[in-house]
Amino acid sequence: MEKGEPRKTIAFDHWRFACVKPEGLVNVPPERFSDVERKGGVVARFARKDGQSLIMVRIYAQSKSAQRLTLDQLAEQKLKRFEETYEKGKRHPPKRDDAYKFPMAERAILLDLVGRKTTTQTTRWILAQCRNDRQYQIEIFVTGGDENRWSSEIRDLLDGFRPRPG
Repeated sequence: MEKGEPRKTIAFDHWRFACVKPEGLVNVPPERFSDVERKGGVVARFARKDGQSLIMVRIYAQSKSAQRLTLDQLAEQKLKRFEETYEKGKRHPPKRDDAYKFPMAERAILLDLVGRKTTTQTTRWILAQCRNDRQYQIEIFVTGGDENRWSSEIRDLLDGFRPRPG
């Protein structure tokens, strides 16, 4: 994977948010998104591999009129996929925070999911229904078992995510 790029703020006017692309991560252009990502509503993807550790961040956005699932349904879908992906005994009990604080959110849910395949894989989902008629999902996927390796990049991204009024 390419060497990381400098930190910068990126505006997604149609999706009513701006976010920080953390320093060191690569902003993957939309033409390199998979069909599944495009159909799933991915509007931004950042990634970086460093030795045995990988971080990939996907940001999904939907307008209120296009939303098919509530936050609870999304959370249940993510948990079900997690349980199907990682056998019992190869996954930690999922952690769910229904009181997660997110800017402009009417409601937000945080899921922390840790499983093991050949290496430990951690997925953090932030699901937010915002007052700007947008629903956001932020997926932070880290392999290599050392989520702390990417803690400053994750913090930069989350601190720099700003929904905007419509």
